[in-house]
Amino acid sequence: MGDVYVYTARQECRGASANEPGMEANDVIHVSAEFLQKQKMAPDSPNGWLYGTNMRTRQDGYFPAYFLVLNGARRRSNATPEGKPPLAEQVRAALPMNTCWWQELWLKGMDVKKED
Repeated sequence: MGDVYVYTARQECRGASANEPGMEANDVIHVSAEFLQKQKMAPDSPNGWLYGTNMRTRQDGYFPAYFLVLNGARRRSNATPEGKPPLAEQVRAALPMNTCWWQELWLKGMDVKKED
C-alpha cells in the first residue's frame, strides 16, 4: 500500500452511492499518497473528492475533501519492517472464516485459554 495520509472528518456527510460511502464527524479516513500524487493534490490542501478508506466502517470510496482535515499524521502500511503482516493478521488469514482463533489453536493442539 505504501504511505497514507490520515484525515479526520470535520462533520457528517451522507453517502450518495456505493462509491460515496459517507462518514460521521471525527471518522478517520486514510488516503494513499499515490492517489494524491496522481491527482496532483497537496495533502494539506486537497480539493474535490479523495479516494480512501473510512477506518471505522472499513468502506472504500470517494470522500469530499472539503469535509476532511489532515491530522498531520503520515504512516506506512500495516506491513512490518520485514515485509510480513503482523502476527495477528497472519493467524486470522490462516483460519477458516467460521472458526474462532482459539478453537483453531486448540484443534491444532496448542494450549491457549479462552478469554471472555
